[in-house]
Amino acid sequence: HLGHAALLATCRKLAKEQGCKAAAVTFSSHPDTLVLGKTPELINTIEDRVQLLRQAGMDDVIVLPFDKKMMACPWENFLQLLVEQYHAQGLVCGHDFRFGWQGKGNAALLQAACLEKKIPCTVIPEQRIDGITVSSTHIRSLLEQGEMETAVAFMGHPHILTGRVVAGRQLGRTIGIPTANLKLPENLVIPRFGVYVCSTEIDGKVYSGFN
Repeated sequence: HLGHAALLATCRKLAKEQGCKAAAVTFSSHPDTLVLGKTPELINTIEDRVQLLRQAGMDDVIVLPFDKKMMACPWENFLQLLVEQYHAQGLVCGHDFRFGWQGKGNAALLQAACLEKKIPCTVIPEQRIDGITVSSTHIRSLLEQGEMETAVAFMGHPHILTGRVVAGRQLGRTIGIPTANLKLPENLVIPRFGVYVCSTEIDGKVYSGFN
């Protein structure tokens, strides 16, 4: 969303200044699955998230597993992992960033640690539209309510859903409007039932249509 876009733009700028690649770090599964024992509905699959990150100019996307070992990792060790194993030359995070065991790491601690390591660290301030904070939680709510135009404004790009085409009742073709039925992965936020303008990519070719 637009909050992430601000972060990624700063990451690209910092990477250029440092003479290195711009990279984003994400997890293969939502941390709440282990931490709270409940998997929240996601806006995008991990595959679509990686695609969006690359479209936003990331040279690399590092997808880390969020398992019990990662959950128990102190924030200092996680930072050490990024610096030593992935050779981070600078870091960018959001103002509300929490990381490490029990979320004890935060933006202020990250900045202080980076200062000691003599690597730059930038914290992105809260992004707002019409006084409303740009957040994944708000975007999920908009999608569930079918407020697609507003959701897209907060995301900064069209909503992406990727699924496998499955057989339906094949009634559309009988009235000259063939349709494609998508089986979407579980735990995805599905927009409210309705009719939406969309574009569909199949084998690299884009088609206009309705959803």
